[in-house]
Amino acid sequence: MRTQAWDDLHLILQRNFILVTGVNFLVMLADYQYFVTTAYFAIKLFNASISSAGAAAGMFVIGCLVARFFMGNFIGMIGLKRSLCLSVLACAVVAMLGYFADSLWLYILQRFIFGICIGALGTTTATIVAYSVPAHLQGLGVSIFSLSTALGLALGPFIGITVQQWWGYGVLNAETTALCGIGFIAALFTSEPQGFTPKRQSLLKLTNYIDPPAIKVSLGAMLVPLGYSCVTAYLTSMCQERGIPQAAAWFFLCAAIMTILTRPFAGRMFDVIGESVVIYPAIVLSALAMFILAYASSTPMVILAGLVQGMGFGNYQSSGQALILKVAVRERFAQATSTFFICWDLSLGVAPYLFGFVATHYGFATMLLIISIFILVSLPLYYFTYGRYHPLKRSLRRKRAPGAPRN
Repeated sequence: MRTQAWDDLHLILQRNFILVTGVNFLVMLADYQYFVTTAYFAIKLFNASISSAGAAAGMFVIGCLVARFFMGNFIGMIGLKRSLCLSVLACAVVAMLGYFADSLWLYILQRFIFGICIGALGTTTATIVAYSVPAHLQGLGVSIFSLSTALGLALGPFIGITVQQWWGYGVLNAETTALCGIGFIAALFTSEPQGFTPKRQSLLKLTNYIDPPAIKVSLGAMLVPLGYSCVTAYLTSMCQERGIPQAAAWFFLCAAIMTILTRPFAGRMFDVIGESVVIYPAIVLSALAMFILAYASSTPMVILAGLVQGMGFGNYQSSGQALILKVAVRERFAQATSTFFICWDLSLGVAPYLFGFVATHYGFATMLLIISIFILVSLPLYYFTYGRYHPLKRSLRRKRAPGAPRN
């Protein structure tokens, strides 16, 4: 007997959705291997300082930010399939160029350009999914799609750190190039989503790049990712400093596993009960993960922080992305998605550099405690910009059974 849940999954899991999700997984698997090892190789290969290594990781994300700004308009002009194929191909080519980055400046430049390619790809895949999923299932659809990113986050850092420790920089470049190449082949079999029509737009009009209604909702995306950005950049070094070098890989693996386990449930709650029932706890748990990590002196404590991070930050990412689609009109999904990721990547790009100075002078624990406070600031920010105007769709209190006596 068919159930509503199975019918909803059937509406979501169409051919284009599955292919785009697969492409996203392959490239995110390469992306997270690159990102989590960027600061380490900057220090090892080029004797960079902690702040310079943080700048290398930050430039990686600043590249994403540059691409996010232009992609909303670029997609509208050339179409989603062409944008997907070009961005995946560019990822493969730039990953291969990592072999020629033989100085710190070339290394940072190569990471910056690869970040541009990743930003272009991420905006394109998210927009394709937005057009492929029915409006009443955006929370669940985005949650399922973003599992591909969560899987990349689970395996990418784990594989990247393992390759870093056993085989080195050359093998890492070869592997990431191969993953992007396979993604390009899969992208060739996708099709243009229904309801999307490419059209030429002015290059000088700001609203062709960003969506004004999405800006205030995206402000929280500038605070919550601070912890993820700095943890990704510095966790390997922090765990080595504390004498638990293997704990870093376990943090990312456990965070992603918890994200995979909870994200479909959170996406369903987002659609049925309301966005606030997911976003408020996600913010609190994201801050709690940083607090635990600040005092983690053993592998079990790092694993606990990873589990909490998966429940918190892992669900904030997909819920925030789905929320943007609720405030945007369908014709401007590309611009709204770009707006959200501009705020997101601005935080990811700037945080490792700024907080790298805090870590240098006061230590990693102080850095993480300060970040947890910044994350909590996004609670009132979300409430005043969106949450207070949108109450829950369904009461969380248990309803009185029909015919039951009143107390």
